Amino acid sequence: MTKKEKIAYFAALSSFIGLFENMIPTPIPIFRIGLSNIPVCLGFTIFNFYESFFIVMFKTVFSHLFRGTLFSYPFLIGLTGSLFFILFAYPFYKISHKYTSFVSLSLFGAFFHNMGQILTAFLFIPPKAIFYFGIILITIGSIFSFINGIICNIIYNRIFRRFFMDDTLFIQKGEDLQCVLCPNYCVLKDEQFGLCHIRKRQKDKIFNPYSGIISSASIDPIEKKPLYHFLPKTSIYSVGFFGCTLKCQFCQNHLISQVTPDEDIHKVSPNEMLNYLMKNKLSSIAFTYSEPTLYFEWVLEVAKLCKKNNIKTILVTNGYLNPKPASILLEYIDAANIDLKSSKIEFYKKVCFGKIDPVKEFIKIAYQKKVHIELTTLVVTNTNDDIEECKEITDFIASISKDIPFHISRYHPQYKFTEPPTPLGTINSWITEAKKKLNFVYGGNISELGNTYCKNCGELLIEREYYDILIKNLSNDGKCKKCSEFNNFVM
Repeated sequence: MTKKEKIAYFAALSSFIGLFENMIPTPIPIFRIGLSNIPVCLGFTIFNFYESFFIVMFKTVFSHLFRGTLFSYPFLIGLTGSLFFILFAYPFYKISHKYTSFVSLSLFGAFFHNMGQILTAFLFIPPKAIFYFGIILITIGSIFSFINGIICNIIYNRIFRRFFMDDTLFIQKGEDLQCVLCPNYCVLKDEQFGLCHIRKRQKDKIFNPYSGIISSASIDPIEKKPLYHFLPKTSIYSVGFFGCTLKCQFCQNHLISQVTPDEDIHKVSPNEMLNYLMKNKLSSIAFTYSEPTLYFEWVLEVAKLCKKNNIKTILVTNGYLNPKPASILLEYIDAANIDLKSSKIEFYKKVCFGKIDPVKEFIKIAYQKKVHIELTTLVVTNTNDDIEECKEITDFIASISKDIPFHISRYHPQYKFTEPPTPLGTINSWITEAKKKLNFVYGGNISELGNTYCKNCGELLIEREYYDILIKNLSNDGKCKKCSEFNNFVM
């Protein structure tokens, strides 16, 4: 669900409840206890002030339009009350959300909503009888709104919070909570970590206690990610984390991916990261080294800030993420290199302790979201190096797009694997096979297999010697200078 769709959803929900309340006969408005403000309070967790303001005003206008009281005294009273609600309740939530449930905002917000209506009544309702009667009803309505807030806070708090805020990350499973961030679907008791050893249950939530802890950071050539068709010959700020959703027995980064940090290490906030990027005039950031999706909330917030400040975001990931959080995160990602470790179910199960289908689904979602994607397979000696596996992988990639760059990387013994490095002959045979169906195939960790040629006329577009890049016949809009063919570049 996109942000625009969410705004429309909350506006419609609030309006519907507002209509329901306004159908109550005028003589008994004390029963209109501010229920339509609950969706708005929930929306505070997702939207900024201006978007929340839109929802409140939409609800006010639509409900009075339905009643036929638009541009009347009741509308003016409702408009002022809604204005007071948003001006006071939204800042209060932003200041105190760590300590106050959003549903309990109906205690605070309803008070100012009704005070705004009282103020308008003082100023605009002429007849004294109606004036005093209105004051009494509005005051009683405020009391009922307070009661409503208490009831909601006690009874509905957990249900509403999980449904509207945390449904992408965990759900209730009996007495336990189930993490739904990745396909491991860990069911956790209090104070228990998931299989990733990163995400933890604490009371009624699952979160990442290491959020903001950086394992390493450096300025890299973007080709190192590897990304060969995205902003070629530029530098990118790379930040890494700890932990992984998979347990690949040949992991090339196991010193950070298979360990957990000390919780006391300095944590970098998303705003601090943005300030650093802007201060150093860095135009792109990569979430990389270990699995960044475990730090979903932090990465998402940084990506949102970068989007607003025209900084490109790159995700280097194993793609082991469930569809809903994947769709949310990829809305703010410009490019991704995704590992497709094998075409075999058994390989993912026995060697990586995971599943292949979620990775394939992640790749499809990224492509549908128009994220620039490049795929990487690490060819491990005597493990996933069969040429039939290459055929199956390239068939899958070609079914999405023949223009997706495919990096075939050479393995070196690491972690729990002692098989010898991948023979160059194996890499070459894979490249030859993959090129039958894909337009852009590269040999990872092998300098002479990194050049890019035009898919139409074969002209050399970019010459690469490891990270020494020479752009030769590629135009600024990603086309071949010789034949004008577009070669799937983001420049």
